[in-house]
Amino acid sequence: MTPAMKTILVVDDDIDTRIIWRTALEHHGYATLDASNGAEGILMAREQRPDLIVMNLSMPKLDGISTTVLLRNDDATANIPIIACTGFVREDGAEEAEDAGVDAYLEKPCEPWRMVEEVRRLVGEPPAPRAIPEA
Repeated sequence: MTPAMKTILVVDDDIDTRIIWRTALEHHGYATLDASNGAEGILMAREQRPDLIVMNLSMPKLDGISTTVLLRNDDATANIPIIACTGFVREDGAEEAEDAGVDAYLEKPCEPWRMVEEVRRLVGEPPAPRAIPEA
């Protein structure tokens, strides 16, 4: 029996950032979903139950801190690990993100390998691809 593929939800209002994170994660064997804002991210997390969420903290409509708090207060999503990633760095930003309930905090610009490293630390390696039997 092969372990199930891990699914990562990327929540970021910047489409280029979502593409970079998705490309890196998929290259390393993870399935991805993406949302363009916090409200959409909450809906996707509730419906899809990803193994981990990568969350931008600075987004219009519903920022990443508020989104994280809402996810942590929902029994359906409370235990999903969250990696906060932000380019809006403040002196107390990491502490505020930790208080909201994130499991890891990364500052942008963040190299894709660093994001993948944190994902692996929190949810483990993706399953190895199955070998195709020879004919």
